[in-house]
Amino acid sequence: MTTNYSFSAVQIVANATEFKNGNKGFKVEVKGMEGKLNITRSFTDPLKTMRFMFMLSKKLELGINKIDLAAVSVAYQKAKAELAQASAHVNEVAANAQSDAQELEKDSEAEASDSDSSEDVTHLAYIQQFNELKEKHPEALLLFRCGDFYETYENDAQIASEVLGITLTLNTRDKRKMAGFPHHALDSYLPKLIRAGHRVAICDQLEAPKKSSKKIEKAS
Repeated sequence: MTTNYSFSAVQIVANATEFKNGNKGFKVEVKGMEGKLNITRSFTDPLKTMRFMFMLSKKLELGINKIDLAAVSVAYQKAKAELAQASAHVNEVAANAQSDAQELEKDSEAEASDSDSSEDVTHLAYIQQFNELKEKHPEALLLFRCGDFYETYENDAQIASEVLGITLTLNTRDKRKMAGFPHHALDSYLPKLIRAGHRVAICDQLEAPKKSSKKIEKAS
């Protein structure tokens, strides 16, 4: 017995389905040739679903159910729109993150600049005060207290370096010669300077550098 199938009865269909893992997609099969031709494939991607349907149609010379094809196409367009929206959101987040990073970098640079400016102002205040005190006591080697160190500058620094054997350096801001030692070493270094025949003026720090924030002691 021979069974004849009309072209309209045999076609490629795509049934919407939900898989065991919870994902939704389509099951593609050839309808109208049960028991004769068993081809079934499942997809979660609408685009892959349509490609497989067109491949089967060309290979088997069968028609595609237009309603099913339209449903798959709608699903594809929806997925494409959601992907574009997600991509736009990711790009927006990335752009905002980049903008935030640039702002943070600018803030960091501004803070660093403010810090450098503050240090420059403090250094200039120290130097101005040193120069004023040195003018009042030009005959003495001036030990100028800066934090935890006694510093000497220019010619005084040259002498202190030679007599005490301490390192002579150049200040990175104004290239001024300087040489210093920890304040707790004063009892060791002061006698050496005096024995070398130098008069010494000691300027101790009482607070942040101001015109009245230092006191002068002389040793000879």
